[in-house]
Amino acid sequence: MGWLPVRLGFRPLAWLALAPFAACGGKTQEPTAAELCPEICAKAKQCPGAPAVSSCDDLCFAEDATAEATGCREQYEASERCLAELDDVCTGNQACSTSIKATQACELNYCVKHPQDDVCVVPTQ
Repeated sequence: MGWLPVRLGFRPLAWLALAPFAACGGKTQEPTAAELCPEICAKAKQCPGAPAVSSCDDLCFAEDATAEATGCREQYEASERCLAELDDVCTGNQACSTSIKATQACELNYCVKHPQDDVCVVPTQ
């Protein structure tokens, strides 16, 4: 999987587009993975060898849902923050390998224990 920060090889990525920053009580909070994801996806689509992604919104939505369903939110947030900080997201698999692998391991461990959960079932084409 070398083109973009792919967390799991056994299911497609998906993401949810949200506003990049949210304010609470006058303080700006750090953007969430769901907020960072659409921009990362858009940049990653330009990487050499990138597979076709029809909708970054769908990609982000599924990634966010998977992180929530598997209890891997913390790892997912860390991997997206790492990717968002890169000058070249195409280097993400190497530059953010520790946080990406932690997310993969967390989600894989969940799916080994819950193989019939919707989030773990591989869609057929």
